[in-house]
Amino acid sequence: MTEKEKKITAEKYYNLAYEYGKKGDEKMALACFAKATELHHPEACLNLGICYENGIGIKKDPLKALKCYHLASEMGVNGAYYRMARFYHLGKVVEKDLTMAAKLYLIGAEGGDPEAMGEIAYFYYFGHGVKKSLTRARDWFTKAAECGDGQAKRRLAEFYKSGELFMKSEKKATLWYRQAAEAGDRFSQHEYALCLYYGRGIKEDKIEALRWFLKAAGQNNDESFYYIGLYYAKGIGGPVDHGKAIKYFEESKSAEAHFALGRYYQEGVYVEKNESKAMHHFEIAASIGHEEALKIAYGPKAKYKNR
Repeated sequence: MTEKEKKITAEKYYNLAYEYGKKGDEKMALACFAKATELHHPEACLNLGICYENGIGIKKDPLKALKCYHLASEMGVNGAYYRMARFYHLGKVVEKDLTMAAKLYLIGAEGGDPEAMGEIAYFYYFGHGVKKSLTRARDWFTKAAECGDGQAKRRLAEFYKSGELFMKSEKKATLWYRQAAEAGDRFSQHEYALCLYYGRGIKEDKIEALRWFLKAAGQNNDESFYYIGLYYAKGIGGPVDHGKAIKYFEESKSAEAHFALGRYYQEGVYVEKNESKAMHHFEIAASIGHEEALKIAYGPKAKYKNR
């Protein structure tokens, strides 16, 4: 078989692997990736490693996965460096080696891999395996974000919000939170909703904020459940509905939600007045650090202090 014929055959096996994958036949997909790898198909080799690492079509075998990633990197697959680096980063199969992990992340980052960019940024930020450099961390976080890495976008937003690494800017923080939110990051979805709710770095828009609170709540963000409850409790954008407000507060584990529930039971709004249930929620809120709840539950005038 000539080199040209090998390439054509390898590509056929590679495409077949994806067809079997779409049909849910993981074993045949694995077999086709293996055949294509034997014929030196770079992407097939990477995918074979992913199958071994995640147990797709075969029992998990991290050592074989690492070997596949190493071979794929030798074939010129830049994405393989990030995957190899994680083995050294986490000490999986091989001894933990942050210096080697940093080296591999950097190769992947310089080759244009957004995930590798995000990781090397963290390494420079914390000084893991490399000399700490906030300048390089800032540069790599920016590059990773601009290349689409969702976590890097959130980190940039946090840096602009706090004034760390960059000059403090609510407007830029909001911009990056929005981009991270659109990439599906639930924490950023909640933060972007807060920006809209309070008008931080953007024009206040409580209706649009609700849309993002709902997205974040759909990914189980506790704080978002609380804010959705507020919409019903205060009648923001619609009629007051204490039943739905309580439902959303109960979904949340946040201090504010427990405090709100405490108020409902304390004042007997929509629910039957119940001081015991009220204090239960106040105490939970206090344990999470809610200042007003601390005063109610454990202050000088607390009804159930040290009970």
